[in-house]
Amino acid sequence: MYNFLRIPKGVIFATLGLALALVISCGSSAPEPMVVEKEVVKEVVKEVPVDREVVKEVVKEVPVDRGQQLVPTAAPASVGSPVAAKPTGTLNSAVVELGRFNGHPTLAQTPGTNLTMGTPIGEALLRLGIDGEHQGWLLESWSISEDFTTWTLNLHQGVQFHKGYGEMTAEDMIWSYADGWAENPKKSRTPAIKAFWSNPEGSLETPDPYTIVVNTGAPRSAIGVKLDWMMPASSGTWVASKRQTEEIGVEAANREPALTGPWEMVEESSATFWRMQAVEDHWRQTPYFAEFVLWEIREEATRLAGFRTGKLDTFSVNYDSIPAVESVPGAKIMRMPGGPVYVLHFYGNWLVEALAGEPQPGWDPELPWVSSSADVNSEEWQRAVKVRQALIMAIDREAIRDTILGGYVRLGTLRGFRRYEHLLEGRKWEYNPDKARQLMAEAGYADGFSISLAPTIRNAPGEIALCETVATMWQDELGLDVKIERVAWAAIVPRFRGRTFVGAACQGASSKVAVPGAGTVLLSTGKHSHGATHPFIEDIFPRITAEPDDAKRNALEAEYGAFLMDNALAETALFYGDIIWPVGPRIEEWKDHVNAMDMRSIGGYEFIQHRR
Repeated sequence: MYNFLRIPKGVIFATLGLALALVISCGSSAPEPMVVEKEVVKEVVKEVPVDREVVKEVVKEVPVDRGQQLVPTAAPASVGSPVAAKPTGTLNSAVVELGRFNGHPTLAQTPGTNLTMGTPIGEALLRLGIDGEHQGWLLESWSISEDFTTWTLNLHQGVQFHKGYGEMTAEDMIWSYADGWAENPKKSRTPAIKAFWSNPEGSLETPDPYTIVVNTGAPRSAIGVKLDWMMPASSGTWVASKRQTEEIGVEAANREPALTGPWEMVEESSATFWRMQAVEDHWRQTPYFAEFVLWEIREEATRLAGFRTGKLDTFSVNYDSIPAVESVPGAKIMRMPGGPVYVLHFYGNWLVEALAGEPQPGWDPELPWVSSSADVNSEEWQRAVKVRQALIMAIDREAIRDTILGGYVRLGTLRGFRRYEHLLEGRKWEYNPDKARQLMAEAGYADGFSISLAPTIRNAPGEIALCETVATMWQDELGLDVKIERVAWAAIVPRFRGRTFVGAACQGASSKVAVPGAGTVLLSTGKHSHGATHPFIEDIFPRITAEPDDAKRNALEAEYGAFLMDNALAETALFYGDIIWPVGPRIEEWKDHVNAMDMRSIGGYEFIQHRR
């Protein structure tokens, strides 16, 4: 555990509470009149590893007339802000993992992508409301031709970029996608984005600066396209200033991007904090707070201590900490549906690549859960299926739900089918340890085997404890030798994408608003993967994503889901969770504006008001 604050030797603070205030105020707007002729800025960095602290000291001269208040530079006026008064004060929140901030469309990656949109610093074309319906964001409206080939996008007018780079136009939006997101090597949806915006068989027209007409050259399903336009999601995107990149280059624009959100990035320290300032006269909503600091604090106890002492106004909370949050005078808990999905993946079934004579580094057909054959009727395939089914059957999900996850979840099936379980025709995961042991014996593993299990850290409540409990159940019920690999999401993603990870992984993940959102990562052509590729998926998934007719697409999705369930292959959803977020005694609830289907950042921070 690290200290919430590390105070450099020789520096005496009146109180511990004042220490955080000083750290946050350095280089930012101050809520009270002040005079500063010269100040020593102490940049406090979290200790990693535990026995190490890093403190940077910089002397800055900041001349300020007596009585003058320091405020951030306002963005150019546009549509107008619903907030009449100037933003004041500092809002503090904490998540488990921040990742490195990357603001340029060609370089952005998770988990930072989710937080950049969730905050939001950058804004997407569409937003998913808590009711599950898409709402226009940077798009005022959009329409699709009857043949699903021509898309007309109408942009909001008056949307201003940060740092004085002017108004967002159709040129910026096209550049952000065709030359930005479509060229991002670390984004799983890059091929789909390129197909929409840059199909050689299609065309792009801009009748005026606020209208884009895209002909995709072939029919495209609205569900898949909206997934690329939507926030919050790891597949989501935002619009950046084309002129900024042309003037200062990609790297500079990546660190201090000119985006369109109500918060502008001021300073960030990798794996420590992001500091943002309010954009005054924002086209959509000027924040009530002048400054927003998002901290990375991995230990639940430390986040909870910061909340109890008033240093944090809200934070990513585990379900079992809710009673402690509610014991804080004036504190509340916001609870809404549409939270994380807790998933389990088995890695190594890279069958498409193996059949093509290009076996992946993590493919080992001798592993109990991996098949050397793609023939679903073969002995090799059935052996591996029995092992995977046994591993799922040995998990007492009801016990985990009622203890570790505090009853704030319901039992799941497949990640992408949360809103479409009717397509699975009653298929459910079964808890039956006796049958699990029978299947293990039939597969030839009555005495168990060794397996790695990675509880990847993605800011979902209780994700690590859940995964460690799964490991214990596998050990107790099936005699497995389980090696726990507790790995941050940013660190393990390269192993997933490089097909080098061997074992199983359990994690909290964003909900998917549509079935196709789940399957993209199962294709051999995808940048990312959840552990398997198979000829059946390679054939059916492109047909799902390209089918514009709802009834026909649902039939294909039902076939796809049945294959995953019957073979226990991938996308296993152990639980569907609720959104749970603490509300500190200094702030009001902002429930109407939270992000649906994402747990990394509840979002809507610009709507958080000071407690009256």
